[in-house]
Amino acid sequence: MDERNLSSLPFELAYLALLTRQGIKRLSRWERGLSAEETDLLRQAGLIVEPLERRTLLGKRVGQTVFSMRRPALDLYVSRFNRKRLSSSPGETRFKGFMFGYPSCCVEEFVRRPYSTNGIAAAGQRILFHWACPGCKTTPLLLRDYRDVYRECVNVFGGGTVPERHLAAKDESRVSPVLQALQRAALPAAAGLAAMFLLPGPARGADPHWLGAPDDADGDYLAYAEEILAGYDWGSAYTASDTILDGVHLAHVLSALIEALPETPQADQPYKFYEYMYGTETCDVCGEVINMGNVHIFNPERGLNMEFPIIALHYLEHGCLSYMGSLHDGRVDLSALKMVLMAEDESHHITYEGDADGDGLFPEEETYLGTDPADPDTDNDSVKDGPQYFEPLIEALGQVSRTPSETEPYVVEWLARGTETCEICGGVFNMGSVEVVNPAEGLSLHVPYVGLHYLAHGSAIYNGTTNDGRVLPVLLDTVLNGDGHAHWLEIENDGDGDGLKDAEEAHFGFNAAVYDTDGSGVPDGPQLANAMHAIIADLPEGERPDSTYIVNWYMNGVYPCLICGEAINMGYMEIVNPESKASIMLPYYNLHFMEHGSFATDRPDLYARIDPRDIDAVIDASSRVPAGPAAGSAASVFPNPFTERTRIVLNLPVAAAVDINIFDVSGRSVFAMRTEEAKKADFFWYGKDSAGRDLPAGVYFCRFDLGGAVLTRKVMLLR
Repeated sequence: MDERNLSSLPFELAYLALLTRQGIKRLSRWERGLSAEETDLLRQAGLIVEPLERRTLLGKRVGQTVFSMRRPALDLYVSRFNRKRLSSSPGETRFKGFMFGYPSCCVEEFVRRPYSTNGIAAAGQRILFHWACPGCKTTPLLLRDYRDVYRECVNVFGGGTVPERHLAAKDESRVSPVLQALQRAALPAAAGLAAMFLLPGPARGADPHWLGAPDDADGDYLAYAEEILAGYDWGSAYTASDTILDGVHLAHVLSALIEALPETPQADQPYKFYEYMYGTETCDVCGEVINMGNVHIFNPERGLNMEFPIIALHYLEHGCLSYMGSLHDGRVDLSALKMVLMAEDESHHITYEGDADGDGLFPEEETYLGTDPADPDTDNDSVKDGPQYFEPLIEALGQVSRTPSETEPYVVEWLARGTETCEICGGVFNMGSVEVVNPAEGLSLHVPYVGLHYLAHGSAIYNGTTNDGRVLPVLLDTVLNGDGHAHWLEIENDGDGDGLKDAEEAHFGFNAAVYDTDGSGVPDGPQLANAMHAIIADLPEGERPDSTYIVNWYMNGVYPCLICGEAINMGYMEIVNPESKASIMLPYYNLHFMEHGSFATDRPDLYARIDPRDIDAVIDASSRVPAGPAAGSAASVFPNPFTERTRIVLNLPVAAAVDINIFDVSGRSVFAMRTEEAKKADFFWYGKDSAGRDLPAGVYFCRFDLGGAVLTRKVMLLR
């Protein structure tokens, strides 16, 4: 087009249009709506133009216009901000700065210290649309391009002084409308996981590049596990947009983010590297010829990288994670790409009282997990402790079975009649919840669909229009991964790892070098903790002159167990032995862990581990807890349940050969063997049948024929 036509526009709008058309700015925004004539002039200049509407905190509607040479960038911005409230949050500021093409150093400085003295001449700063940071090395290079385009724009308007009528409306004088908006709402920068819910505008019809995904119940080209990872609703094909399928939406987001990565190595942000090869391959769908090499994406701060064929970028651009070329076919690994490219989303991070370092975890959770409650990024890998802990949880959730099981974790969906909206990004979800069940732990946890969305975006706190609250991350970890022994906590000075210190084992007659002294299948520590808990549970309440008794001191308040979520009174139980005049204060929280087999707790700062010898001094448990081989322990199986192998130990009064048969629940013999004649046999069973084939998870029965006596032990195999 004849650029002189741009002289019909306000000068700064024409200036923005030229900067954007020449690629100096990825995308530009005008702080009001445009007339049909103005819109047409921009489109004649080759720009894609979209109106959008923002709202003030009081609900007033504010019109804006964005334009770009790149449809994915434009769709990303419109989907993120259209009909959303104006905000000056750091996350929104960083994202906008990224979209507008501003130097990341300038954006970060603006977030921390707006309008710092920067040493840029006033004439230079005036023609920029971002505020340069002090000592910036990038802005002086950009200024040369900005000056060239500025002079070009001045010439379009006839040279000399730009007439007053061409300046921006609302008496904005020589300060750009974009900069004035930044002064009101703070400058923007770096996109990340937030972009997962920020893309496309109108769908453009089915594309033959959209290849089907496995386990895709809602037909949106995403697998069930991928929807959970990305924070979508796997029961709705249009979570983030009314007009574009979730899988297509996600692929466009990834395409835009990868396109924006620098190609030179960086120390503090992800970058990409093209490994071109001498040769090409052809897209099986459209025939486009593409280099047969690979693209590598690096995250230096996390020490992570991944690669996939260059042809995969072609399919991402078309809206598909799968790719199919003459040499390569497959699917982009969303889990790996998410960890490398966009681990957390500041926009969904909701701060709350009690989280001193703002990393999404309570101090007691950090103590239990081994992270620093005063450092949001303990391992200094650029990802806060909370989002980093949530990463494997959200991935594990996508792998959990949806079929009820007696042995393995599974999920149950509780759909509700109605939907709710994420208050941050506007994503639409069923207002029901998912129940995660762990039979081995005897636990279950309900999480609203919108709660899983927030967790995928790195936040345990969720805020939907119907449901709001917080996912208890340690409890979710227990439900997803617990093997029935989640309360068995490791302690120091425990040589055999059975939950008792070596000196304690000697006191109770256990072998400090043997995990399970009596061969009962239960480690010494949990066995002692369970036995002591049973003794305490049988003690009478109230003062007794000649027998040990308890006095309950309840308090107004509870603490939830971090591991199982049970609400436990903050008080304590006083145990008194009137004969020895000994007593001990035992918090209910510690008593809860003893019931589950541990003298340590998950809140050591509040409830320190109790030495079982101190309890024994009051209740005299030594005389009632068996140590050494028990009469009924001729055959023991441990661990039980087990995943890979379990140890079978036979202790016989006289040397004998033993016939061992293992049966499934239908009574079918799946494994058989005969031991050598001896007083003791000790071997491992690996969950295989007699032919060496893996057996399915489930309950099995070990039968030991001792030649006149038969023993049976139940064992549970987990997969």
